[in-house]
Amino acid sequence: MSAAISPTATPLSASMPHASCLVPSSASTTWPADRFYWSILDLPQGAARRIRSGTLPSGLRPMFEEDVPETEAGLADLHAVCMPIDEDRLLVCAVPRSALAELPVDGLALTPAASDLPAFIRGEHNSEHGSEHGGEHALAQLNLLVGAHEPLVFRRARARRTSLALITIALCAALASFGLHQRTALDHSLATDHSRSAHELAASLGRGITPADLPALVGRARQSAAAAANITEPADAAAPLAALLGAWPTAHASSVQSINAAGDVISITLTIEGDSAAADFLRVLTPPKGWTLDEPRLTALGATMTRYPRPNSDGEFSTIPVLTRINLTLRRSASGPLTAPIAAAPAPKEPRP
Repeated sequence: MSAAISPTATPLSASMPHASCLVPSSASTTWPADRFYWSILDLPQGAARRIRSGTLPSGLRPMFEEDVPETEAGLADLHAVCMPIDEDRLLVCAVPRSALAELPVDGLALTPAASDLPAFIRGEHNSEHGSEHGGEHALAQLNLLVGAHEPLVFRRARARRTSLALITIALCAALASFGLHQRTALDHSLATDHSRSAHELAASLGRGITPADLPALVGRARQSAAAAANITEPADAAAPLAALLGAWPTAHASSVQSINAAGDVISITLTIEGDSAAADFLRVLTPPKGWTLDEPRLTALGATMTRYPRPNSDGEFSTIPVLTRINLTLRRSASGPLTAPIAAAPAPKEPRP
């Protein structure tokens, strides 16, 4: 038995981490502490905290074997377990594998006796806590039947849990596979129906049209529909023009040069004699209902001299009166009716017998 422990090291805690190597049992076996090999390994800062209680990691066995006064064959026969003491130290307890053959077949745990722990462990703990049992009892619960020497009952229980988990996973996988298979079958059926519908639609549109042409046809149809939605039906300008001509001022002699009637715009060009006749004409002119008259554009055509077209004339001259050209533009009001009502033609009378 050997020890690697510093006299100024932090004392052992009475509350040790719980793990499989710390599980006491009513069917446990207790051996005197002097039948075990004990050692305390000093590790780098925080390394012991990352080591779980149980079988000593193989990387730390060389450090432990330096403290064990055994031959190479004896060291190879040792079964060692460990327990973190604090963040920097690791407690190691070992026993020869050949000695484990003495244990009963139904044994569940092998623990060291609490009364005769090694002096370097008991002395350090008592000097710090003033107690002889608290920390010793925690160390005495160290179980060496772990790893390759785990009791058969624990192995079977773990195997049953593992088998149950594997069966559950297999059942879940089977259910998921069945659900995916059903969904695949449904998707295949829908794809078949859609393909048949696409071929029927393509055949109804004309020869040589395939389902691959349908997206382009649908795109063009949508563009045509959008363009058709923006087309407005041209409004009828015949009725407003008839109403305008019916209210035409006849008291002033005017000569109409051109009339351009569109759906929403009516343009008229005319000439009238006299300096003040144009103003009188515009004052009397009334636009049809639902129409507005833009600002008229007036152009004065000045007086000119011309010869009388008489034969044997001595060249007498005559002055042509002043003419005014008027450009009228009438526009349909936004709130006005699109089409002016047109009186229905009277029904023909039936001939009398």
